[in-house]
Amino acid sequence: MRIYTSRFSSGIPLGGLGTGSIEIWPDGSFKEWLIFNNRRWGNYGEPEFYVNDSDLAFMIRIAPEGSEPVVRLLKAGFWVETDQDLTYRGCGPSAVVHPYHMPWFRPVREVEFTGKPPMAILKFTDPSLKEYGVDVELEAFGSLIPGNVNDSAIPAAFLKFNLVNRGRVTVELSLMGVVRNPHRISEEVGVVNKLIEGEGYSGVSLSGLGIPRTHGMFNGELALVFMGGFDSAVTLRLNQRNRGEFINALRRLMVDFRGDGLLSGVVNDEAYGVDLYSAITKGVRLKPGESASIVLIIAWYYPNHIDNSGRLVGHYYENLFKNVKEVLDYSVRNFNRLYGEVKEFVNSLYDANYDEWIIDLAISQLTTLPKSTWLTKDGYFAVWEGGPGCCGLTTLDVALWGIVGIALLYPDLAIRVSRQFSSFILKPGMSPFYEMFALAFPENMRLYREALAKDPTIQHDIDKFRNTVKAIVEKTGLDPSGRVPHAFRASESSVDGYDRNDLMPEFILMSLLNYYWTGDSSFLREIWGSIRDVIEAMLRQHNEAKLNLPYHTPPSGYEGSSQVANELGRDWRERELLRLLFSGPMYFYTTVNTFDAMSLLGIATFTSDLWVAALKAALSVAGEAGDEAYVSRLSEVLNSALANFTKYLWNGEYFDLWFDPVSNLRDNAVMTAGLTGEWYLKVLLGLDYAVDKDKVTSMLRAIYRNNFKKGEGLINASYPGKPRPSLAGDLKYFNGTGIPYNVSGQMDTPWTGIEIPVAMHMIWEGLVNEGLEVLRSVHERYVDYGLYWNHVECDGHYFRPLVSLDIPNALAGFRYIGRDKSISINPRIKTPIRGPVLAPGSVMTLDYGENEVKLIGRVGELEVGRITLSGFMGKSIRVFYNGAEVKAIINIEDGRVSITLDNPVKLQRGSTLTIIGY
Repeated sequence: MRIYTSRFSSGIPLGGLGTGSIEIWPDGSFKEWLIFNNRRWGNYGEPEFYVNDSDLAFMIRIAPEGSEPVVRLLKAGFWVETDQDLTYRGCGPSAVVHPYHMPWFRPVREVEFTGKPPMAILKFTDPSLKEYGVDVELEAFGSLIPGNVNDSAIPAAFLKFNLVNRGRVTVELSLMGVVRNPHRISEEVGVVNKLIEGEGYSGVSLSGLGIPRTHGMFNGELALVFMGGFDSAVTLRLNQRNRGEFINALRRLMVDFRGDGLLSGVVNDEAYGVDLYSAITKGVRLKPGESASIVLIIAWYYPNHIDNSGRLVGHYYENLFKNVKEVLDYSVRNFNRLYGEVKEFVNSLYDANYDEWIIDLAISQLTTLPKSTWLTKDGYFAVWEGGPGCCGLTTLDVALWGIVGIALLYPDLAIRVSRQFSSFILKPGMSPFYEMFALAFPENMRLYREALAKDPTIQHDIDKFRNTVKAIVEKTGLDPSGRVPHAFRASESSVDGYDRNDLMPEFILMSLLNYYWTGDSSFLREIWGSIRDVIEAMLRQHNEAKLNLPYHTPPSGYEGSSQVANELGRDWRERELLRLLFSGPMYFYTTVNTFDAMSLLGIATFTSDLWVAALKAALSVAGEAGDEAYVSRLSEVLNSALANFTKYLWNGEYFDLWFDPVSNLRDNAVMTAGLTGEWYLKVLLGLDYAVDKDKVTSMLRAIYRNNFKKGEGLINASYPGKPRPSLAGDLKYFNGTGIPYNVSGQMDTPWTGIEIPVAMHMIWEGLVNEGLEVLRSVHERYVDYGLYWNHVECDGHYFRPLVSLDIPNALAGFRYIGRDKSISINPRIKTPIRGPVLAPGSVMTLDYGENEVKLIGRVGELEVGRITLSGFMGKSIRVFYNGAEVKAIINIEDGRVSITLDNPVKLQRGSTLTIIGY
């Protein structure tokens, strides 16, 4: 995605899995340093930033033979002046970059920024560079490499400055980096800058003195080094409260640098009460036509990661390195390999013969990985729902979609997520949630009140209280066990609640996706008990209508809480209490869903489809899990649920939003995410739909026709032929409930993480133009807002849109199922098609022609034993692996080719699987 500095307000985070990140922006600045375990990456609370835009900057000195040297700031705009006012406050030492005092030191004229996460490429253009024929380019990246968790967890940002002399004379080029020590968090804390060096590098280390043990920076260190070693370095003591002294000191530094590209002074220093700035330089001499690269590595090591429970959880990188020097030793020693693998990853994604914007969109949310992931010392992996620091870690109803991106890149980490949720499925002893949700049921609460009336001491004796609740649950059978948690509360040991019934089928689908894609049978057997518990919990707790479909009891969404309570309550405390009293038969929310401000009543298409899909997926593996006895039970429930789903919600064109058989109220809105379960079954798992295919395609057409709004996007739902709040102002939902239908409500807005998978589903079903139009709308909306690498829902960098990594697979009709080591390919766009396809931990290039198909390994490794091709020509088929023919059983029928290799092959970097039709 190529843009220019004035267009954007987001950038590419540099870093790794669970390391925190530094974001490089299109103007060349380095923002949002989240490497210090600082909030909100490390915990909830107000954001903490110890580094500002000016605390790291790079300058280049260009000295052509026979000419005066030129110095340029490799950044658009000013440097240390974040609130520059040269008109009213420009007299004297107000700025380093100053057209009067320092006219020879200027920012570059323009920065051309190409974001290809995990890499950003910046080309600096300026009349002086052009005059002397000098090209200056920066390749900045973090070491995200699919399938390789260790190398993807290196706490470092790599900056490779590529310099070319296209001029007619020899040019001396010197690069200088200037950095402020960020550890001066208070007047009581000192700062230390010192030389750090090792084999093949030298630079400066930054740390603090007297940092409290409870602070994220405690025992931490930051380093900037040049590979090959620096030419000169100096540390300056600067007092920013004395602005004149501060500015003039930096101006003198620039004068020193301009002279010969070298600095005079010492590196090692420590101080209290002032800032320490270090500058390091490295130069090259280029003859005409020559080029060179200067590599700078920013490495960090901050082990004091303390979670929301006060527990020291640290970082996974502590298992790989003991300190920042070991990070540097490894990074320098392996730089060429790391750079090559990241570059190959990026190149493999962009090696396509279709429009580049599609790939831009597909990989745009790779930024979520360095920005929002946790990977703790003991291996706990999680992704902030948004922010980072918004809502919770790996919020399950969001992860249903986002996990697709994780599973494609790091399947082992995706499996960990399922295990983590499985370990927190509700059961007796998990206080207070078990008791809370047991007493949410009115019948249980009635019996508790009766028991309390007979023995008031129950409420004062915890053992007696628990035993009372246990006895009530045994009597009624309304046991809350089996509920799935919503999210982790910035801690692997704490969840936020169990208030949603869509979490139960979502847990099943997500877990079985991980099994289908990896084929890890031990994981299936391990998780199967939890899947059974969750199925039975849904039937026990949410089958009030006796339809074997999830039933939504009011209040089933936050906007569905009592409007009477809002009118009668005199303050927020009263309103909250009255809402609990007035809103419905349940004592608090138990049937919310991911559209938590979009109330669903009775049986709803979204949750019903998730449920039938989960049942069908579970049924498909019950035998493999060693539970043949459960098959008949699953079949009976699934058949009943499917019949009732169609009977009560299908209106002949699409499935209504919801219908309540108790109140007889109906909502006939068409919901964009309504068939998420069908998408999971067909597109991701390779199973048949649960409902009829013609109903799926009919609803997809209705979704596009009613919910796609040109100039806006694919909104979450709408009422055919009815007004929208966005155009008509606040309304009431057209369903008889009296619930407000407000401007900017969830129903009337587009969510990227929903638009993209629905567009992919459309493409998969042949609605290619419609799907591409939806994707193009997402692309253009986020370009226009300048937030291309930061999709917003509940805060930024939202997890759900990471599903976008599956876009190339949708175009190619590509799916890998590790369960049987099979690949299926059925291109949805016109062939010949060349483009990337992704499988768990692997990226390949697909070349699909009329009579020849090639799969070329690019990143990672994939074992393939079966291939299915659709629309492929040829009366006879031959298969080659790395040029040698392999034996296979081949079946050709109605344009469909099924190939079973005698021996599975491994697709890895440089290997090729070729299928030729004759």
